[in-house]
Amino acid sequence: MVVHRLRSSLIWGWIAVGFGAAVAIVQLASSGFADAHVGLGLGLAAAGLGWAAFLRPSVVVSPDEIELRNVVQIASMPVDRIAGVELKWSLELVGDDGKRIGSFAAPVSGASRRLRARGQEGDERSTEHIAAEIGAIVEDSRSAGSADAAPSGPSAVKRADWAGIGIVVASVAAAAIALLG
Repeated sequence: MVVHRLRSSLIWGWIAVGFGAAVAIVQLASSGFADAHVGLGLGLAAAGLGWAAFLRPSVVVSPDEIELRNVVQIASMPVDRIAGVELKWSLELVGDDGKRIGSFAAPVSGASRRLRARGQEGDERSTEHIAAEIGAIVEDSRSAGSADAAPSGPSAVKRADWAGIGIVVASVAAAAIALLG
């Protein structure tokens, strides 16, 4: 199992977490505990939303299944049910029944689209390389002849990511307490 996150997501996520920590520390240092709820609330909100939006989302690639972990949802598709991998705005898996699941963690930048149009590749942590890895796994699965019985049910399974939902709710609550409290 390989977990993919883009380098830019890691950078922006850690910037948000660092910014949140800095806001909380500066607030505590400047006004003490009297008005700590403002700085702590805003700091926790920035750090939590940065973590939820940039550090948690990922593409998890395993030989049997591809899992797309987004901010508040986890979608998965068995490798033998993947009919295609598309890259228009983000990494998108298309199932054999036409269902689509997209990845918040693997957007396609304008620069990447221009490189792809010219037949060039991006760096090793790019969305294009993740898509190529998934495509290779799908091809290996097909060439191995893993076509068992006719598939039943939907190709994509979506479920709520309760940890992500909790982080978003807690971050919004911390911001509300800071601004209203």
